[in-house]
Amino acid sequence: MILAIPVQGGYEGIPQCPQGEEEEVDIILNHIGRGNQEEVNKYFQQQRDPNQRFQWESSGKDGMFGLFLAAKLGHTDIVKLFLDNKADPNQTYQGYSPLHIAAKNGHLGAVTALVDSSAVDINKLCNKVTALYRAAEDGHYTVVEFLLNKGANPTLGWVRRLNSKKPLDGAMTSKGYAEGTDKYYEYEKIIDRLNTYEEKVPKRFLGEYITNFFQRKSYIPLVRTISKDEAIVLEMSNMQISPLLGASK
Repeated sequence: MILAIPVQGGYEGIPQCPQGEEEEVDIILNHIGRGNQEEVNKYFQQQRDPNQRFQWESSGKDGMFGLFLAAKLGHTDIVKLFLDNKADPNQTYQGYSPLHIAAKNGHLGAVTALVDSSAVDINKLCNKVTALYRAAEDGHYTVVEFLLNKGANPTLGWVRRLNSKKPLDGAMTSKGYAEGTDKYYEYEKIIDRLNTYEEKVPKRFLGEYITNFFQRKSYIPLVRTISKDEAIVLEMSNMQISPLLGASK
């Protein structure tokens, strides 16, 4: 069963466990989901574990924890409540940390509370990407700017052969699907911001690199256009060259 929690833009489904198990799952997650800070505070007054995980049939073996849900829904005060009660901000659920899910959903308040916690790892990799990647991928410029100003690494991410999962890659990929929408211009701002961190290489060297690569014939180069005069070339096959990120004008 799914209990619908009203959130901005629609409803958030909160799992409702079978009858007889409501006390552990339904009640506390329902209060978190609805942003009921007073009731969540009562939970902690009972000396409950802030890192307790709640499991039900569809939750997976990990089980959801309260801080994750509060971060996902952007309930900043409840995020702070969990942090004040020593909840671990670096634990994960289904491949996301609280910071990753808050950044993905564009909840700047929750992101701020988590980053301001001395325990959070702002550059933690979950599913090989950072929270900055999630914010860039989903087009949340204010969150991207905040994370950068707080020391998030803009070039950190998984790179292997033709694949790359750095923040700039996430924004560029999503931009292609946002053409014709207001979000498109948000992605343009994010790409321009992240592109300032990318290493530039001479056009001549870039041309020689691509020519040499074509001669290998067993691989296909990947070139993504950033602007008329710039491109990103990712590390390809087993060539002993670091990723060439952009071409100088």
